[in-house]
Amino acid sequence: RVLSGVDETVQYSLLAEIDQADPDMARFLKSSVVVFEDLERLDSEGLKLVLSKLDTSVLAPALKHASSSLQIRVFDVLAEKPTELLALEMDEMAPVDQSSQQSARKAVIKAMLDLSLAGRIEFPKQLAG
Repeated sequence: RVLSGVDETVQYSLLAEIDQADPDMARFLKSSVVVFEDLERLDSEGLKLVLSKLDTSVLAPALKHASSSLQIRVFDVLAEKPTELLALEMDEMAPVDQSSQQSARKAVIKAMLDLSLAGRIEFPKQLAG
């Protein structure tokens, strides 16, 4: 949970260092870390549940520079009107700086972690990136 809450750059750096010292521990930690891209691995119901916990003011900057496959997946599970609102907000928003994007993605990760710990979602585990 601690690794899931730190900046992605720090997260990957720490995991790389741990991998050098203890590859088995690194593999274990990698299988336990939740990253933003894990949204794409959720089943449709789990993804809908996570998205329902987040406002478009968080989703838009989090998704602005995400992979097109993740954006499409999110748009596919949302109802038509929320999809239109999210797409419009993403199109009209000012450029997203890395700090704002990381903050928004941490909120998404927190929602995933909270729902996972509550047993409401499950995701097939493999480290993104």
